[in-house]
Amino acid sequence: MYRKCSRCNKRYFKLEEDLRIRLLKSSNLWEIEERIKLYGGFIQKTEYSLIGGNRIDLLCFKTPELIIIELKKYIAKPEAFGQILNYILISREKHSSFGFSSVRGIILAHRISEKLKNLVSQYQNERIDLKEYYIDSRDRIRIGNSIYI
Repeated sequence: MYRKCSRCNKRYFKLEEDLRIRLLKSSNLWEIEERIKLYGGFIQKTEYSLIGGNRIDLLCFKTPELIIIELKKYIAKPEAFGQILNYILISREKHSSFGFSSVRGIILAHRISEKLKNLVSQYQNERIDLKEYYIDSRDRIRIGNSIYI
């Protein structure tokens, strides 16, 4: 279920799906961001599907914003930026009629690559936060503050 990071010696999930299930089961969404709720108000057993076969890992909201959360079990690389940006653009179009004034994204990974940090810093108006997680000694998910806002 877990692996140990050779760089920081902290544990992370072996599978992305395990991270998603744990976030949903144990109400750890508030660890990601205060007052955030799962879109639809129920635990999703699969990802949220978009047009074209794209799947969002976690679709949440914090009125009046729709929040897309992209999960990476270990290192989030620049490719994650293109992925979440695509989801944001599709969701802006699809969900504007549901009363959300904006759509933003969060990439949650055990580690965020420097290249991804630099890329996100160049596109600040897209409102994508980068956050890191680890599993503590009591088997709880711990999520650090935003790395770049």
